[in-house]
Amino acid sequence: MNHLSSQSMSSADTTRKIITTVQKLDEHAKNVHQIVDVLDGIARRTNLLSLNASIEAAHAGEHGKGFAVVAGEIRKLAQQTNVSLKEVTASVQSMNEEIKQAVAYCDETATVLQGQTDAVSESDHAFKEIEKTIQQNVKGLETIADAIIMTHQQIEQVTQGAQTIAATSEETAASTEEMSASVQEQTASMEELNRLAGELEQQAQTMQEEIKTL
Repeated sequence: MNHLSSQSMSSADTTRKIITTVQKLDEHAKNVHQIVDVLDGIARRTNLLSLNASIEAAHAGEHGKGFAVVAGEIRKLAQQTNVSLKEVTASVQSMNEEIKQAVAYCDETATVLQGQTDAVSESDHAFKEIEKTIQQNVKGLETIADAIIMTHQQIEQVTQGAQTIAATSEETAASTEEMSASVQEQTASMEELNRLAGELEQQAQTMQEEIKTL
């Protein structure tokens, strides 16, 4: 259970790291988008300047032909740059959307893992309570077994006392037949108690052996 709890915590920690990394990627993507916006502005201004240069070259006539060619090439380059920037912008926007989805999935995963971690923690607490209860029950059974053994010992002492009384009574049985019969009945009762005590002792030993296996 402790190993499972440790794994859940490790998974949650890994998920948090993934979320942090994805969030950093989102910030980088935003920075790239800003750079693309700046480059797009530069391309637009370059295209406008090349257009103005073409107009001025046209006004210059023959002297402006070479300049007009250069301005035209600059305009083409600006237009190509603008197309490329649009493609980059689309890619960055798509990447932003995917990053947002990844963050959402990571958040959901983190929530699930947190729930699992909480459940494992609760289960671990429940198992500890069960183990504590079992240990208390084992101690209770050990106390009962000790009490049974002590009771058997006391019964043996009483039986020995009764046997002593019986022996003494037999010596005077000639004049006290009725007392002898009563003592014999008591002896029989004590022997029965001794037999029962023996069974109790055997059961107590069996319980002790079962307790040791817990």
